[in-house]
Amino acid sequence: MIDSLYNKIKVITVKILYESEFIGSGVIIYSQNNNYKVITNAHVLKDNHFSYSIQTFDGKIHISEVVKTANLARNDLALLQFKSPCFYVASRLGSSANLKRGEYVLAAGFPFYLQPQFTYPANESTQQKETRESTQSLNDEFNFTPGKIVAFLEKPLEGGYQIGYNGDFEKGMSGGPLLNQKGELVGISGRHPVLWENSDNYEDGSQPSPDLQTLINNSSWAIPSEQIIKVISDK
Repeated sequence: MIDSLYNKIKVITVKILYESEFIGSGVIIYSQNNNYKVITNAHVLKDNHFSYSIQTFDGKIHISEVVKTANLARNDLALLQFKSPCFYVASRLGSSANLKRGEYVLAAGFPFYLQPQFTYPANESTQQKETRESTQSLNDEFNFTPGKIVAFLEKPLEGGYQIGYNGDFEKGMSGGPLLNQKGELVGISGRHPVLWENSDNYEDGSQPSPDLQTLINNSSWAIPSEQIIKVISDK
C-alpha cells in the first residue's frame, strides 16, 4: 500500500521557502486554470511577511503570496496561492471524523535534516525564480512515514490540533499532509512528540488529564481536514 501511495503523496506535497531558506512543508489543496492554493501551518510562516516561494515536486520554484492565516479562528493554518502554466494535482480531501483509533495513516513532508544547504543568486529576477528548477531531486529530500491513530480528541488543543498518531514526524514536516489509506487528506501535521514534560491547553482554556497529557507529549498531532474546509470556504 505504501508503494502505491508514494507518488500520489509526493506530487501534492511542497516545500515552503522564504528568501531562499527552507522553512517548512505544505500541500496543494486547489488546482484550477493555472491557479493553485497551498495549505501549511501558520507557525511555519515568518511574522509580518506575505511573500514566499513554493517548490513543487518537479523542483520548480513559484512565487506565492499569503491569502490568509487562520489564527483568528484559533487554527494553526495558513493559505498561500501561486500561479503556474504547469499542471499540478491537488489533494483529495477526506473526512477526519471517520478516523478510528488504530487506523493506518501516512504523514509526509520535508525534514530539515534531509535538506541541502543552498543559496540562490542575489541578482536573480522574479521570472528566473518562477521558472528555475532545483539541481537536486526532491526525492532525496522528501520523507513520508506510516503511523497509526492513537487518539481523536473530543475537543481540540490550542491551534486546532485534534488528531494524534504515532508516526515519526520530524521538524520541517510541519504543514505537510496526513493521509488515510485511500490517499485522502485527513489532516495537516504540525506537532511532533516532545522530549520534556509539557502542559497543553484545550482551545477553551481547560487542560487535559495527566494521563492524556502524557499521550499528547508522546504523539504527533494534526489539524482535522474539516478545519481545512472551513479555511477554504471562508475565502
